[in-house]
Amino acid sequence: MDISGIKVIDAMVMENPPRVLAKPHSRRAAEVDGLFHDFAERSTRGSTTEEMIAEMREMGIEKGILEVATTHHEDYDQDSGIQAVRKYPEVFVPYASDFSVNPKDGMLAVRRLELLVKKYGAKLLHIMSSRIGAPPSDKMFYPLFAKCIELDIPVTLNVGIPGPNYPARFQDPIHIDEICWFFPELKVVMTHGGEPWQFMCVKLMLKWPNLYYMT
Repeated sequence: MDISGIKVIDAMVMENPPRVLAKPHSRRAAEVDGLFHDFAERSTRGSTTEEMIAEMREMGIEKGILEVATTHHEDYDQDSGIQAVRKYPEVFVPYASDFSVNPKDGMLAVRRLELLVKKYGAKLLHIMSSRIGAPPSDKMFYPLFAKCIELDIPVTLNVGIPGPNYPARFQDPIHIDEICWFFPELKVVMTHGGEPWQFMCVKLMLKWPNLYYMT
């Protein structure tokens, strides 16, 4: 099969705007710099939306699913991510994350998710459970999962050892087993590879028809 004409879709793009008083991303940036050339310097310097698009084009990336609404307010019209999606709809597809849709906020988070989907076009909800400090099978996530079913959007869940210094046990993919059982209508996507539990990810995906695996 010839795939030479198929462009890349980057499934998780986050803004890194230039900052007036930018600081390095800590020791983690220096560690990653060994794998990705100039990562520490580039992450500190930041980039404009136009620079990000230029880099995407250079790497053959046609579209990016862009995180939006990373601040806690109800009027997201001034959000830089929302503005980028509106300015470049052919490049960016918006997604909501636990930065603004935090399950600890209860029904407020549910209402925010509905607003971001219905008014601002968010196509999925992404949750990093280690950042929340609870496994995704915790019942505080359930109202958001139910709302995702109602809105017909998938939820993407980080699995595997997290890059930042958060507890890893919250991202053990075995927690997703209960979610898929309780919510057979929920589209669930495991993301960030799942290392060192890759075999568990594959086993779960074979078991549950509503579960997907994004490496």
